[in-house]
Amino acid sequence: MIPTFVAKNLYYFSLLLRGRYKIIENYEFLRKKSYEPREIILKEQWERLHNVLIYSYKEIPYYHRVFDEHHVNLDNLTVTEFQKIPFLTKDIILKEFNNLYKIRSKVKWYYHSTSGSTGEPITVIQDIEYSFWEAAVKHLFDEWALHKIGEPMIALWSLDRYIFPWSIKLKNFLAHNLFYNKIFLDPKKLSAEIIKNYFKIIDRSNAEFMLAYPGRIYELSRFAEENKLSVKPFKSIMTSAEALFPYMRETIERVFQCQVFNRYGSNEAGDIASECADHKGLHVSAYTHYVEIIKEDSTPCKDGEQGEVVITLLTNFTMPLIRYKIGDTAVKTDEKCSCDKGLPLIKDIIGRTIDLFVNSNRELVSGMAFDDFFREHAYIIKYQIIQEKVDEIDILVVLNNSDITKLQEDVSDLENEIKSFMGINTKVNLRVVDGIELGPSGKYRFVISKVFRKF
Repeated sequence: MIPTFVAKNLYYFSLLLRGRYKIIENYEFLRKKSYEPREIILKEQWERLHNVLIYSYKEIPYYHRVFDEHHVNLDNLTVTEFQKIPFLTKDIILKEFNNLYKIRSKVKWYYHSTSGSTGEPITVIQDIEYSFWEAAVKHLFDEWALHKIGEPMIALWSLDRYIFPWSIKLKNFLAHNLFYNKIFLDPKKLSAEIIKNYFKIIDRSNAEFMLAYPGRIYELSRFAEENKLSVKPFKSIMTSAEALFPYMRETIERVFQCQVFNRYGSNEAGDIASECADHKGLHVSAYTHYVEIIKEDSTPCKDGEQGEVVITLLTNFTMPLIRYKIGDTAVKTDEKCSCDKGLPLIKDIIGRTIDLFVNSNRELVSGMAFDDFFREHAYIIKYQIIQEKVDEIDILVVLNNSDITKLQEDVSDLENEIKSFMGINTKVNLRVVDGIELGPSGKYRFVISKVFRKF
């Protein structure tokens, strides 16, 4: 890996050559604005939101129609008026795609498909202006996680396989390795041999920062502890794209002897919020995203309440996403962080709404309600819980040896625990497998619900 000052200068120079220096300007803007008083941030965020709505009404056929149908008054925009706008869902995007965008003259754009980790994959259109803001937010969140531009990093991460043809992918890969000073480690398959090799690569590198999927870096950490491997201390690790659970954070921090920072985002909306070093919650990038957390009756959550995340993107005018149900649940907070940033906070990201199960009483149950059972039994090294129907649960488990006697002894306890949450007549199908397939983007999902649920 090359020296930090060389990598930083190469990166800045490459941005100038490619006409992308706006990324740095946006980054500096966001850094400065993060420390404004919250009332100023919220006022300026509302102005940016208003501009998106006005443009969308004038230029985007879908929004022109629904704003009129719901009598949204943009001349006197209040929270009440804004909440008249119906939620945008993945189904609506699929159905109304051709009415949800306008290609603007001289503004570059591209298709971006989601990985489908919350259900059916969708495609959105993003433009170059959006990408400049997205890159700036990444730099800002990295800085909060103690990583500066040009410093070497390890990425236990999959390169995006959805957007670009191979020629551009190759250039993107080279740019990441050279200008971003980044080493990629493929997370899709992690055998004992591969993990040991990854630790050798990590040890030889001069990186003190890592970006990783929570499930993947937790797997490395657990392997290191079980096999008593010597692990190089890091300065910080950032996790993203999956739910980070407390037991994961504890293990990762213990093994790598560093802070873990949680980041929240999605393919269609970019990075939305991230922790700072005070770990009081996740700071929302308020100049690029307007975030609502709503209850099942579509009313706003109060402080401390858990609900569904709804995003309005403030930076993509080619295909605006307004009041978009992104498929996640989170805990709302009105607190302010002790770091002096005025940005609003999300207390915690709970997980995907698709990963909330529906029991026989039509109540919502977190798929992680059963997690304690699997973690308390060391012979289970990996699992996946799938709800196909309201009254049926499939469980895949990977054992650390071929002897299933212990599992057979405990299976009745597992069934009773599941039935206590899901209903006494729930059918539990348990299957021992050699491995659990990752999603196409390299993400590992602990729990999957395929039961349709409407908020």
